Amino acid sequence: MEENNIISNPEEQVNLQNGAQNELYEQSKAYVKETGKWLRFLAILSTIGIVFMVLAGIFCMCCSSFMSMYNTEEMPSFIYIIIGVLYIIIAGIMVFPVRYMFRASSAARQAVALHSNFHVVEFLKNCKSYWKFMGIYTIVCLALCLL
Repeated sequence: MEENNIISNPEEQVNLQNGAQNELYEQSKAYVKETGKWLRFLAILSTIGIVFMVLAGIFCMCCSSFMSMYNTEEMPSFIYIIIGVLYIIIAGIMVFPVRYMFRASSAARQAVALHSNFHVVEFLKNCKSYWKFMGIYTIVCLALCLL
């Protein structure tokens, strides 16, 4: 007997395509759900890191007055104010990617719960925005390092 892999019946072909699309949809849904959980976890950790950066910046600025008593020529006390301000600025910049992570994780959760294409698009849009921001941030940091 000769095996023929070509499906001659159009109804069978449609059923196979629907089955493959269903399987793809279920796999995609599982990946979106898992990615959403990791994004929420990393967003929470990043938020905690931002809070610590702001506290460290405030601490550095407060320490500048104490360090004026021990003012040395190697490191003047106003340097601590500059370091504190830089920490706070960097923490402020990092709020944007964390916001994208929170939005993406919320959209992922809603996409899976509601079976909504709109929320899948929102999830992907926020993921894209996060990676675009991080790419630009990396380029700027590398350029500053080269200066």
